[in-house]
Amino acid sequence: TKGTPAIEWTVSYDWAGGADQYIGWDSNTSTLRGIQFGVGNAARKCNAIVLKGSFGANIINNIVVNTAVASGGNAQLTVSVGGTTLQCNEQDSAQVTNTASANYTFTSTTGLTGDIVITITNSVAKAFYLKEIHINQ
Repeated sequence: TKGTPAIEWTVSYDWAGGADQYIGWDSNTSTLRGIQFGVGNAARKCNAIVLKGSFGANIINNIVVNTAVASGGNAQLTVSVGGTTLQCNEQDSAQVTNTASANYTFTSTTGLTGDIVITITNSVAKAFYLKEIHINQ
């Protein structure tokens, strides 16, 4: 983690039954999409990841998640702070269908404190990627 204060994230995964767990790095210099979860077949499908971290007593107004999916992919992204779901374009979640890394900005109308929970749920047997997380950007 980078920034002040530093955040230690815990990560949990939900792999398809019997799936070979694949986590890698997108080293393609034309895409650079970040950490790759799963690949494009059911035998290596990652159903979801959940990241949990704490920003201490600091107030959170927005969280930006930079993510992408492989071609034909479709993932759902949600963000909460202290149990309150943040909004992305006035919705409780964002559908990620871009193959290029893109920012998804989640905001709160009031400053929030508490644990941060970022969930990416994968609906198809395609890879998805996580590049960056920014808080109060």
